[in-house]
Amino acid sequence: MAGMMQARWLVVALSGGVFVSVATPRSAEACGPVPCTQAKLAGAGAVPVNFPGVFWRPLIDNAHPDRSPDPAQISLTRAGDPDTRLPFMATRTGSSDFLLVPDSALTVGETYVATDPTVCEAYGPSGSQAAHIQFVVGPSAPMPTTLGTLAVSDLAVGQRSVPGAFSRCDVEVTAAWQTVQLTLAPEAVPWKSLLQLEVSVDDQSFTPSRYEDHSADTQVTIYHTCAGADPSADSGVASGSHVVHMRGTIAGTTMTVASATATINLVCDATGGGGSGGGPDSGDPGSADGA
Repeated sequence: MAGMMQARWLVVALSGGVFVSVATPRSAEACGPVPCTQAKLAGAGAVPVNFPGVFWRPLIDNAHPDRSPDPAQISLTRAGDPDTRLPFMATRTGSSDFLLVPDSALTVGETYVATDPTVCEAYGPSGSQAAHIQFVVGPSAPMPTTLGTLAVSDLAVGQRSVPGAFSRCDVEVTAAWQTVQLTLAPEAVPWKSLLQLEVSVDDQSFTPSRYEDHSADTQVTIYHTCAGADPSADSGVASGSHVVHMRGTIAGTTMTVASATATINLVCDATGGGGSGGGPDSGDPGSADGA
Protein backbone atom coordinates (compact mmCIF):
# COMPACT_ATOMS: atom_id res chain seq x y z
CA MET A 1 0.00 0.00 0.00
CA ALA A 2 0.87 2.38 -0.27
CA GLY A 3 0.55 29.01 15.12
CA MET A 4 0.36 31.73 12.58
CA MET A 5 2.62 34.67 11.75
CA GLN A 6 1.55 38.00 10.29
CA ALA A 7 0.36 39.05 6.86
CA ARG A 8 3.76 39.31 5.23
CA TRP A 9 3.99 35.51 5.12
CA LEU A 10 2.72 33.61 2.12
CA VAL A 11 1.92 29.93 1.83
CA VAL A 12 1.89 28.29 -1.53
CA ALA A 13 0.64 24.71 -1.39
CA LEU A 14 -0.81 22.18 -3.80
CA SER A 15 -4.43 22.62 -4.79
CA GLY A 16 -6.72 21.76 -7.67
CA GLY A 17 -6.04 24.07 -10.61
CA VAL A 18 -2.43 24.60 -9.62
CA PHE A 19 0.52 24.73 -11.96
CA VAL A 20 3.50 22.53 -11.10
CA SER A 21 6.51 21.19 -12.92
CA VAL A 22 5.28 18.24 -14.91
CA ALA A 23 7.69 15.94 -16.66
CA THR A 24 6.70 13.95 -19.70
CA PRO A 25 9.04 10.97 -19.93
CA ARG A 26 9.70 9.32 -23.25
CA SER A 27 7.93 5.98 -23.66
CA ALA A 28 11.14 3.97 -23.28
CA GLU A 29 11.64 5.55 -19.85
CA ALA A 30 8.03 5.19 -18.69
CA CYS A 31 8.65 2.23 -16.39
CA GLY A 32 12.24 2.97 -15.41
CA PRO A 33 13.61 4.77 -12.37
CA VAL A 34 12.32 8.28 -11.77
CA PRO A 35 15.12 10.64 -12.88
CA CYS A 36 13.75 13.64 -11.00
CA THR A 37 11.28 14.51 -8.29
CA GLN A 38 9.62 17.62 -9.63
CA ALA A 39 9.57 20.89 -7.69
CA LYS A 40 6.47 22.04 -5.84
CA LEU A 41 5.57 25.69 -6.04
CA ALA A 42 1.81 25.82 -6.06
CA GLY A 43 -1.44 27.27 -4.73
CA ALA A 44 -3.34 29.18 -7.36
CA GLY A 45 -6.33 31.27 -6.31
CA ALA A 46 -7.19 33.31 -3.23
CA VAL A 47 -5.33 32.71 0.03
CA PRO A 48 -5.93 34.41 3.41
CA VAL A 49 -3.59 37.25 4.29
CA ASN A 50 -2.83 35.56 7.64
CA PHE A 51 -1.11 32.58 6.04
CA PRO A 52 2.31 31.27 7.06
CA GLY A 53 4.90 31.45 4.21
CA VAL A 54 5.75 30.61 0.60
CA PHE A 55 6.13 26.83 0.59
CA TRP A 56 8.80 25.52 -1.80
CA ARG A 57 9.99 21.98 -2.30
CA PRO A 58 12.95 22.04 -4.71
CA LEU A 59 13.39 19.69 -7.64
CA ILE A 60 15.49 16.65 -6.81
CA ASP A 61 17.66 15.43 -9.67
CA ASN A 62 18.57 11.84 -8.89
CA ALA A 63 21.49 12.03 -11.31
CA HIS A 64 22.99 14.85 -9.21
CA PRO A 65 22.04 14.04 -5.59
CA ASP A 66 24.83 16.25 -4.23
CA ARG A 67 23.32 19.46 -5.59
CA SER A 68 22.07 21.88 -2.93
CA PRO A 69 18.83 23.81 -3.53
CA ASP A 70 19.23 27.56 -3.99
CA PRO A 71 16.22 29.63 -2.85
CA ALA A 72 17.69 32.62 -4.70
CA GLN A 73 16.55 31.00 -7.95
CA ILE A 74 12.91 31.57 -6.97
CA SER A 75 11.31 34.67 -8.44
CA LEU A 76 8.48 36.32 -6.51
CA THR A 77 6.89 39.36 -8.15
CA ARG A 78 3.66 41.33 -8.40
CA ALA A 79 1.71 40.30 -11.46
CA GLY A 80 1.59 43.93 -12.58
CA ASP A 81 5.35 44.41 -12.19
CA PRO A 82 7.05 41.20 -13.37
CA ASP A 83 10.49 42.84 -13.64
CA THR A 84 10.76 43.73 -9.94
CA ARG A 85 11.58 40.78 -7.72
CA LEU A 86 10.36 40.92 -4.14
CA PRO A 87 13.09 40.02 -1.61
CA PHE A 88 12.43 37.27 0.89
CA MET A 89 14.14 35.22 3.61
CA ALA A 90 14.33 31.45 3.12
CA THR A 91 13.88 29.16 6.13
CA ARG A 92 14.26 25.41 5.89
CA THR A 93 11.24 23.60 7.35
CA GLY A 94 12.12 19.98 6.64
CA SER A 95 14.72 17.80 5.03
CA SER A 96 14.16 19.51 1.68
CA ASP A 97 11.33 22.05 2.15
CA PHE A 98 11.54 25.81 2.59
CA LEU A 99 9.35 28.73 3.60
CA LEU A 100 10.12 31.89 1.67
CA VAL A 101 9.15 34.92 3.78
CA PRO A 102 8.80 38.22 1.91
CA ASP A 103 10.70 41.11 3.50
CA SER A 104 7.63 43.35 3.19
CA ALA A 105 3.99 42.57 3.91
CA LEU A 106 1.93 41.29 1.01
CA THR A 107 -1.13 43.33 0.09
CA VAL A 108 -4.73 42.16 0.28
CA GLY A 109 -6.20 42.17 -3.21
CA GLU A 110 -2.81 42.06 -4.91
CA THR A 111 -1.92 39.31 -7.38
CA TYR A 112 1.52 37.73 -7.13
CA VAL A 113 3.54 35.36 -9.29
CA ALA A 114 6.12 32.83 -8.12
CA THR A 115 8.42 30.91 -10.45
CA ASP A 116 11.02 28.19 -10.02
CA PRO A 117 12.89 27.96 -13.35
CA THR A 118 14.59 24.64 -12.56
CA VAL A 119 13.85 21.79 -14.97
CA CYS A 120 14.83 18.14 -15.05
CA GLU A 121 17.86 17.81 -17.33
CA ALA A 122 17.18 14.12 -17.97
CA TYR A 123 13.99 14.94 -19.88
CA GLY A 124 15.65 17.43 -22.22
CA PRO A 125 14.53 20.99 -23.08
CA SER A 126 10.95 20.02 -24.02
CA GLY A 127 10.22 17.37 -21.41
CA SER A 128 10.00 19.40 -18.20
CA GLN A 129 8.38 22.75 -17.46
CA ALA A 130 9.36 25.31 -14.84
CA ALA A 131 7.03 25.59 -11.85
CA HIS A 132 4.94 28.76 -12.13
CA ILE A 133 1.91 29.92 -10.17
CA GLN A 134 -0.26 33.03 -9.78
CA PHE A 135 -2.25 33.81 -6.65
CA VAL A 136 -4.29 36.56 -5.01
CA VAL A 137 -3.96 37.55 -1.36
CA GLY A 138 -7.43 37.56 0.21
CA PRO A 139 -8.82 38.79 3.52
CA SER A 140 -7.87 37.24 6.83
CA ALA A 141 -9.68 34.04 7.81
CA PRO A 142 -9.80 32.07 11.09
CA MET A 143 -7.91 28.82 11.13
CA PRO A 144 -10.20 25.85 10.42
CA THR A 145 -10.98 23.37 13.16
CA THR A 146 -12.37 20.69 10.85
CA LEU A 147 -11.63 19.66 7.28
CA GLY A 148 -15.04 18.56 6.03
CA THR A 149 -17.15 15.51 5.21
CA LEU A 150 -16.63 12.45 3.03
CA ALA A 151 -19.03 10.85 0.55
CA VAL A 152 -18.49 7.33 -0.76
CA SER A 153 -19.47 5.94 -4.16
CA ASP A 154 -21.17 2.60 -4.66
CA LEU A 155 -18.97 -0.47 -4.84
CA ALA A 156 -17.65 -1.32 -8.31
CA VAL A 157 -16.01 -4.58 -9.35
CA GLY A 158 -14.30 -5.07 -12.71
CA GLN A 159 -11.22 -4.36 -14.76
CA ARG A 160 -9.16 -1.31 -13.85
CA SER A 161 -5.62 -0.04 -13.94
CA VAL A 162 -3.70 0.00 -10.68
CA PRO A 163 -0.11 1.04 -9.94
CA GLY A 164 2.64 -1.49 -10.40
CA ALA A 165 4.15 -2.88 -7.22
CA PHE A 166 7.69 -2.63 -8.57
CA SER A 167 7.59 0.02 -11.33
CA ARG A 168 5.81 3.16 -12.48
CA CYS A 169 3.77 1.24 -15.07
CA ASP A 170 0.10 0.62 -14.34
CA VAL A 171 -1.21 -2.94 -14.44
CA GLU A 172 -4.67 -4.01 -15.61
CA VAL A 173 -6.38 -6.23 -13.01
CA THR A 174 -9.76 -7.28 -11.69
CA ALA A 175 -10.45 -5.23 -8.59
CA ALA A 176 -13.10 -3.92 -6.23
CA TRP A 177 -13.05 -0.18 -5.62
CA GLN A 178 -14.90 2.78 -4.18
CA THR A 179 -14.29 6.49 -4.62
CA VAL A 180 -14.17 8.83 -1.63
CA GLN A 181 -14.96 12.53 -2.17
CA LEU A 182 -14.09 15.30 0.29
CA THR A 183 -16.40 18.31 0.64
CA LEU A 184 -14.59 21.04 2.53
CA ALA A 185 -16.20 22.59 5.60
CA PRO A 186 -17.05 26.29 5.07
CA GLU A 187 -14.33 27.28 7.54
CA ALA A 188 -11.75 25.31 5.52
CA VAL A 189 -12.68 26.77 2.12
CA PRO A 190 -10.53 29.95 2.45
CA TRP A 191 -7.55 27.67 3.10
CA LYS A 192 -8.21 25.30 0.21
CA SER A 193 -5.13 26.16 -1.85
CA LEU A 194 -2.90 25.85 1.21
CA LEU A 195 -3.98 22.37 2.28
CA GLN A 196 -1.86 19.32 1.65
CA LEU A 197 -4.21 16.36 1.92
CA GLU A 198 -3.52 12.85 3.11
CA VAL A 199 -5.87 9.87 2.97
CA SER A 200 -5.88 7.32 5.80
CA VAL A 201 -7.44 3.86 5.65
CA ASP A 202 -7.74 2.29 9.10
CA ASP A 203 -5.28 4.96 10.31
CA GLN A 204 -2.70 3.89 7.72
CA SER A 205 -1.63 6.31 4.99
CA PHE A 206 -2.97 5.45 1.53
CA THR A 207 -1.90 6.94 -1.79
CA PRO A 208 -3.11 5.94 -5.28
CA SER A 209 0.49 5.92 -6.50
CA ARG A 210 3.76 6.38 -4.67
CA TYR A 211 5.30 7.80 -7.86
CA GLU A 212 2.95 10.80 -8.07
CA ASP A 213 1.90 13.61 -5.76
CA HIS A 214 -1.74 13.35 -4.69
CA SER A 215 -1.68 15.94 -1.89
CA ALA A 216 -4.12 18.19 -3.82
CA ASP A 217 -6.70 15.48 -4.54
CA THR A 218 -10.08 15.85 -2.84
CA GLN A 219 -11.23 12.65 -4.55
CA VAL A 220 -9.44 9.33 -4.32
CA THR A 221 -10.21 5.79 -5.44
CA ILE A 222 -9.41 3.04 -2.92
CA TYR A 223 -9.18 -0.49 -4.27
CA HIS A 224 -8.54 -4.16 -3.50
CA THR A 225 -7.22 -6.48 -6.20
CA CYS A 226 -9.18 -9.71 -6.57
CA ALA A 227 -7.84 -13.27 -6.48
CA GLY A 228 -5.68 -14.22 -9.43
CA ALA A 229 -4.52 -10.65 -10.09
CA ASP A 230 -1.16 -10.03 -11.71
CA PRO A 231 1.44 -10.24 -8.91
CA SER A 232 3.23 -7.24 -10.40
CA ALA A 233 0.24 -5.07 -9.42
CA ASP A 234 -0.01 -3.19 -6.15
CA SER A 235 -2.71 -5.06 -4.23
CA GLY A 236 -4.24 -1.98 -2.62
CA VAL A 237 -5.97 -2.53 0.72
CA ALA A 238 -7.27 -5.79 2.18
CA SER A 239 -10.71 -7.11 1.32
CA GLY A 240 -13.52 -6.09 3.63
CA SER A 241 -14.66 -3.07 5.63
CA HIS A 242 -12.39 -0.09 6.28
CA VAL A 243 -12.67 3.30 7.98
CA VAL A 244 -11.44 6.21 5.85
CA HIS A 245 -10.65 9.78 6.76
CA MET A 246 -8.62 12.65 5.33
CA ARG A 247 -6.27 15.09 7.01
CA GLY A 248 -5.24 18.49 5.72
CA THR A 249 -2.05 20.25 6.76
CA ILE A 250 -1.35 23.93 6.12
CA ALA A 251 1.84 23.70 4.08
CA GLY A 252 4.98 24.57 5.98
CA THR A 253 3.29 24.24 9.38
CA THR A 254 2.21 21.52 11.78
CA MET A 255 -1.40 22.79 11.72
CA THR A 256 -3.55 19.79 10.75
CA VAL A 257 -7.32 19.31 10.64
CA ALA A 258 -9.23 16.09 10.02
CA SER A 259 -12.41 15.22 8.16
CA ALA A 260 -15.28 13.15 9.42
CA THR A 261 -14.83 9.43 8.83
CA ALA A 262 -16.55 7.22 6.26
CA THR A 263 -16.76 3.47 5.81
CA ILE A 264 -16.00 1.49 2.67
CA ASN A 265 -16.48 -2.23 2.07
CA LEU A 266 -14.35 -3.73 -0.69
CA VAL A 267 -15.38 -7.24 -1.73
CA CYS A 268 -14.80 -8.91 -5.07
CA ASP A 269 -18.28 -10.46 -4.87
CA ALA A 270 -20.31 -7.41 -5.90
CA THR A 271 -23.26 -8.55 -3.76
CA GLY A 272 -21.19 -7.78 -0.66
CA GLY A 273 -22.44 -4.21 -0.42
CA GLY A 274 -20.90 -0.77 -0.58
CA GLY A 275 -19.89 1.91 1.87
CA SER A 276 -21.55 4.53 4.01
CA GLY A 277 -22.80 7.78 2.55
CA GLY A 278 -22.94 6.77 -1.15
CA GLY A 279 -21.84 9.79 -3.10
CA PRO A 280 -19.79 10.55 -6.15
CA ASP A 281 -19.78 8.73 -9.42
CA SER A 282 -16.47 6.91 -9.45
CA GLY A 283 -15.77 8.13 -12.99
CA ASP A 284 -12.65 6.72 -14.58
CA PRO A 285 -11.72 3.88 -12.23
CA GLY A 286 -8.10 4.12 -13.25
CA SER A 287 -7.38 7.44 -11.60
CA ALA A 288 -7.92 9.63 -8.58
CA ASP A 289 -9.20 13.04 -9.58
CA GLY A 290 -8.16 16.37 -8.14
CA ALA A 291 -10.37 19.18 -6.94
